[in-house]
Parts: sequence; C-alpha cells; structure tokens
Amino acid sequence: MKKILVLLLSISMLTSCSNKNSIEDMVINPNLTYLDDVKAIDVDMSSYKGFDDKEHVYKKINFNESLRFIEEKASAVVFYGYSSCSYCVQVAPVLNEIAKEVGLTVYYVDVHAETIADNHLEEFMGYYGELIEKDQNGEPAFYVPQVSVIVNGEIKSTHIGVVDSFSGSGDITEKQKEELVNIFSENLKEMLID
Repeated sequence: MKKILVLLLSISMLTSCSNKNSIEDMVINPNLTYLDDVKAIDVDMSSYKGFDDKEHVYKKINFNESLRFIEEKASAVVFYGYSSCSYCVQVAPVLNEIAKEVGLTVYYVDVHAETIADNHLEEFMGYYGELIEKDQNGEPAFYVPQVSVIVNGEIKSTHIGVVDSFSGSGDITEKQKEELVNIFSENLKEMLID
C-alpha cells in the first residue's frame, strides 16, 4: 500500500511540476519597453470572492492608461474585469498565480469603477480589431474578463472569458483550472525568454 501511495504522490508531483516548469524556468524579456510613469496604484482585490492573496500581482489603472501601452509601444499584461462578474472571479486567482511565478505585474482595469468614454472604447476596438468578440448582431463588443498581453505596443494575445466549458455559475473544476493555467502560461510566454 505504501509503495502505491508513494508512486501516486510521485506521479502527482511530476505532473503538477510539468505545467509550472514550462513557464517557471523563463525570465522576463529584458528587451521589453515599459511605461515608467504609468498611473498605477495598489488595489484591494478582496472583493473578488475567494481571492485572498494579500501579496498579489495586481496594480489598478484606469481604462485610458491601459490604452497607453499600445499608443506608446510599451509592454504589459492587462486584466479588464470587475468583482461581481462570476467569470472574472474565476480568472483573477489563476492569472495571479501564473504571473506571480515569473514576477510579472498585472495591470487591472475595474470596468465598473469608471465611465468609459465612447471615443476611448472605439479606440480600444480599433486596436484590438479581430481579437474582439462579437455580440449576437455580429458587432464588436467589449466583454470581460479580458486578459491582454501587450509587447512593445503590439497586442500579442487576448483571452476573453474563462474556458469554453465554464457555465458562469459555481467554481471552475480542476480540469477547467488546468486549461486556464495552460492558456495563461502560453500567453504570458510572449513576455518571457528561456
């Protein structure tokens, strides 16, 4: 019985480490350009149900600041969301975990904390082009959660929602979390090197 338990524990450790090692062994690309004057502040993420990491990676910025990364050809990971969004609640801790592993700051835009001017939303839609989801009428729409990886002004990836199999109620399953971890790990690699 002990041998089986040790074998299962070993397999579990190997499989859980395999996801981490793919990104954990990488470092932030030193050739990235950043905004030294971005107006970011510490943010209390405790309003996100179940998210209790006091040393999280999130810094709050406003919507206009998020556009500057593209306009000024800078690099950032930006999370658009709000705490009463059931999908955002699932994304926040997973993204935090992955970004923390490699030492990345994630800029958080609370889309319910401010009024977004129509011209800024149009500008956003123009930058994101085909990466934006469409509404039921086939028109571009701004949905959250949205996690964007911007490298020197170029939007390298954007992930909208959680995973296709998540219904929006309850918590994500371990399988769904693993899928989300893989998505974020792959997307964040755009900012990393071996």
